[in-house]
Amino acid sequence: MAERPPAADAAAGAPEPTPAAVQGEAGADGKTPAPAKDDTDPAAALAEAQAAAAANEDKFLRARAELENYRRRAIRERSEVAREAKTQVLLRMLDVLDNLERALGYEQADAQALLMGLRMTVTQFEDVLSGLGVKAVAACGEQFDPRWHEAVATVEDSEQAEGTIVEEVQRGYHLDNVLLRPARVKVVAGPAETG
Repeated sequence: MAERPPAADAAAGAPEPTPAAVQGEAGADGKTPAPAKDDTDPAAALAEAQAAAAANEDKFLRARAELENYRRRAIRERSEVAREAKTQVLLRMLDVLDNLERALGYEQADAQALLMGLRMTVTQFEDVLSGLGVKAVAACGEQFDPRWHEAVATVEDSEQAEGTIVEEVQRGYHLDNVLLRPARVKVVAGPAETG
């Protein structure tokens, strides 16, 4: 008689597993392992959930604080940029003011010299405006355009077409095609009605 190995003796004495037991160990489809039983302590699960909630709240509070700091920094930076822009404009204007004050200081100057100094100062001021992108609105000889002009009076002139601007009362200005101030003008009206 052939000897059986000791493992075979142990297996022979053990009852054979039933298909249901095998299925319980292997899972419903017989291939994947069955899910482990949930033997976690409810108190431990609660503590774990509370720790996760506290961590999420901390992340939220940090993100909110960072957003608030960013908002404050952006406001501060915008105000600094605006202040710097104003400073640059004012520095250019101060040069013009200096020239006007010099003109007023020449009490002995004749009217012609004073007039020439004022014209030079006006030219300097126009150069400053031009350097900032400010341009005058075209007026005299142009057709009236309510987007750029404001009519303050009408005149009759049979030699010019109706709506032609004949006089500029106050110059208008625009910055990058955005109107700063309309040109105030006198415009040719239609022919006078005869009754």
